[in-house]
Amino acid sequence: RWDYPYLHNPFALTGYYMDLEAPSLQRSATDYEIMWKDRTVEALVRELVEKPDEPVMSSDLDRFSSLAIRFLEQTGEYEISANELSAWIPADGLEVITLEDLAEFPNVVSLSLQLPEIHDFSPLSSMTGLNVLMIFTGGETENLDWLAPLSELVYLRIGGLDIRTSDVRVLGQLENLERLDLRLPMVSDLSVFAEMPGLKELLLQCDENADTSVLREREQIECLFINGEEVR
Repeated sequence: RWDYPYLHNPFALTGYYMDLEAPSLQRSATDYEIMWKDRTVEALVRELVEKPDEPVMSSDLDRFSSLAIRFLEQTGEYEISANELSAWIPADGLEVITLEDLAEFPNVVSLSLQLPEIHDFSPLSSMTGLNVLMIFTGGETENLDWLAPLSELVYLRIGGLDIRTSDVRVLGQLENLERLDLRLPMVSDLSVFAEMPGLKELLLQCDENADTSVLREREQIECLFINGEEVR
């Protein structure tokens, strides 16, 4: 049994191209029309899968393993990329307000978001298969609890986001994490990072008065930057 027939399965190649036109009989039994929560995400996905008017079905999206949504300030456009496909739409009157629709991409393992302002990241909690998560936004969040279910993460990078908490114990639950890039201006206790056994690369902006010795002593962190200083 192969749970993700389009990911790393050489025997699924024929089925993959067949499902681009119509889902298999087995897939049709569980297929459904997507009910959108965000009109900007809807417009982007419709452009991507070339369905401007007809219903977008769940089977249209479950073949994608990577997803990126970006706002391009220079051109005033939104861009969406999934696997080898890309599409653009003008941002006139459009803004991504909620990330709820991303749950309709059940097989995405790599997600990149570059959006002007997002405050609620809780919808990402359902994307438990993520290995890579990159977020660039001018928004803010009061906690990082939404990361707890993402136990498969290997690489996490969050830039621009105003993280308004000193409690980052949730990061210690991400046991597979190898690369981490975060800005945590309110954090002075760095012990959670020292206790992450698989962490190999850490780029950290933290409280200027934080005791960094606990990290400097952890030689398993091969690449270490703290508040812009290259430690090794």
